[in-house]
Amino acid sequence: MNLPKFVTSRVTQFQYDQAIKELPAAEAEAVKLGLPLVGADMLPKPPVRPEENAAPILREAFKAMETAAAQDQDWHYHINIALAEPTPDRTETATVAIGRVSPALDLAVKASRRPRIDFERPWLTEYPTSVKFPESSQTKQLILGLASRGMWRTKFGQTELAAEDFRAGLALARFAGEEPTLIFAFVQLAYESFIYFAIQSALSFRPEDIEFISRLDRIAAEYSSSPIDMFKALRGDAYMGIASAELQLGSHNRYAELKRDTTGRVVLDGKLDPASHKLYLGSRTRVLQAWNEAYREAGSIKDPIVQAERLTKIFDWHSRDGDRTRLHNVIVLPIVNPGSGNIADQPVRWQALRGLLAALRFRANQGHSPNSLEEAGFREVDRFADSPFRFNVDGDAIVVYSVGRDRVDHNAQERVEDAQGERIGGDVVARVPRKVAVPPRASMAKDKPEAR
Repeated sequence: MNLPKFVTSRVTQFQYDQAIKELPAAEAEAVKLGLPLVGADMLPKPPVRPEENAAPILREAFKAMETAAAQDQDWHYHINIALAEPTPDRTETATVAIGRVSPALDLAVKASRRPRIDFERPWLTEYPTSVKFPESSQTKQLILGLASRGMWRTKFGQTELAAEDFRAGLALARFAGEEPTLIFAFVQLAYESFIYFAIQSALSFRPEDIEFISRLDRIAAEYSSSPIDMFKALRGDAYMGIASAELQLGSHNRYAELKRDTTGRVVLDGKLDPASHKLYLGSRTRVLQAWNEAYREAGSIKDPIVQAERLTKIFDWHSRDGDRTRLHNVIVLPIVNPGSGNIADQPVRWQALRGLLAALRFRANQGHSPNSLEEAGFREVDRFADSPFRFNVDGDAIVVYSVGRDRVDHNAQERVEDAQGERIGGDVVARVPRKVAVPPRASMAKDKPEAR
């Protein structure tokens, strides 16, 4: 990260001197608000005990999945194409693929039963910009496998095991979202979507199985009532901005090599350049002030869209032109707004699925579809419309949907991109039947590592 060098003009010196005077108050407020000021603040609290940590079992699952993929890199394609467009040959090939990946998936299910996770990131020794998260893509493969096996098990009547696979996949998605940066909140949402759509495809195989419907409803109820906490996800972004101000002191330094006081501030000694130290202190003040203002309002705003709008205004103001002490903020303060809608969609998505499950349960019990969701016993309100979820029945097809964050009814058109890359639609939809999505063959991809 290359930031402008300290400039000795009168205006610039005055700005930095003023910022440094404000630093003690900024640090005191940051401590009061619970912002992470040192690497130790990024460690799980309380520490994750070995018997509750899912990470060791997941590492075993990663290795087992790598072994399975080495034998058949098209395993995902083979399973899903046999579900979507079955033939005797495809079913036979998919059965073999299921057998290959199941040892890894069984370990993933075992890991999902652990309540917490800790991959032991090197927060105490490295800057946050150097911390790696290599398990993300491996976790994705396990979740895709659990989604596919859950559909497969449903088709062949193993509905209790299928529900266990779906629950495990969602637990792994939640583990992915435990990494303390906003990007991993979006990763969690993406991984949850694999299970969300797989559940609907599974229901298409057994839309009248009341016990299965009830199992899935319990899962959907849990996730509709536990939305992502944006401010918890932002802790890592806050820490990155605070800690990376130290790069003004020289990129040769490692995090663990610098002496600090109790607030995490680097203590100046004879080896550090005074001008660079001044640049560091001013930058630290301004990034702390930005995050202090953001977290000051965290408890009063619950709507993630409103949160994102407010954060955008705060970060824009604290990065404004004309003050060189805020140049650091221009680089390190996150862009929140584009992903906020996805976070807002999360509970709505699971509520829509619960509405679908209520309608299916009614039909299985009564022999005909309900005339409304209220008749099916589902009375949740679409938060984007302040009215009941939309409900359509066409023969055996049932659709429940929210108008989505654009608040426009697209007649159950989900958000997709057309051939020109333009987004069309925007509704949050749960439907039965839903066709099984068939991925491309990994072996046919031009960039095989990326495809996996």
